[in-house]
Amino acid sequence: MSLATMVLSVVLAAPPVSSTPVASTTPVMSMEHRGLQPGQRFEIVTKHHVMRGEFIDPDTGECVVAKSSRGRPFGPPQRLWLLGATQGRQSGAGGLQMTLMHQVRVGMKMELGRGDLSRENRTVTEPVQSILLLGKSSVGVAQTSVR
Repeated sequence: MSLATMVLSVVLAAPPVSSTPVASTTPVMSMEHRGLQPGQRFEIVTKHHVMRGEFIDPDTGECVVAKSSRGRPFGPPQRLWLLGATQGRQSGAGGLQMTLMHQVRVGMKMELGRGDLSRENRTVTEPVQSILLLGKSSVGVAQTSVR
């Protein structure tokens, strides 16, 4: 097992992305990554999904996130990148798309990246319905980034 694999296992096994709500929450209309610190936890709700996560590197949007389809248990944590808020037709659909990089906004879709961030590893969610900032993790897992 490589060092990167071991570190990623520790990051993905971190307790901050549990399915249990956190007592100190702050609802916000937008979340700009540059204003956040590593370890900042969040919850993002779309029409069909709830994502609870923690920033590893706000400069790049790198996070550890557990996702639930509404009414179902949360899946295992996974590493992904919150790339930006999008609006308009999606690429490949023949229209213009606006992307506000390194932020998430209520009412706009999110572009997410996995893996090497190539086009085929990016997805666009449904519009965001709510964003909660859940406080900062005291575990320190977010300080360990896998590149």
